[in-house]
Amino acid sequence: MKLERPEQRFDELYSIYEESFPDSERRTYEDQKKTVEREGCCIRAIEEDGKIVTFLEYWDLESCIFMEYLASTKAWRNKGHGRQLLEACLREAKEKGKPAFLEIEPPTEEDPMTIRRAGFYRRLGFCLN
Repeated sequence: MKLERPEQRFDELYSIYEESFPDSERRTYEDQKKTVEREGCCIRAIEEDGKIVTFLEYWDLESCIFMEYLASTKAWRNKGHGRQLLEACLREAKEKGKPAFLEIEPPTEEDPMTIRRAGFYRRLGFCLN
């Protein structure tokens, strides 16, 4: 579901964000709160028992859709939620006639998870640039 007022559930979202990304890849609490409140910033989320367990933060820009953060609580990873949210966002981009982009860290042998993530996005139709 697309959250109409993500700022109302910001603390819940930020908790998942903190759990999912290292400090070097995160905005501060205050900066992220400002970001979520900006025009064009959108959040799609999946809930279980009334709590957000996975979310996708993206920008609906004039010329494209830019997906910035996909995050799940540890207990809910590898359940297909990320795929579900990305596919919904890709449908939205197609309906609006906009290309969709996302940014990931470069895949490296030193960090096998980067290779795994890149493979996940490739299976969804993304190309590595």
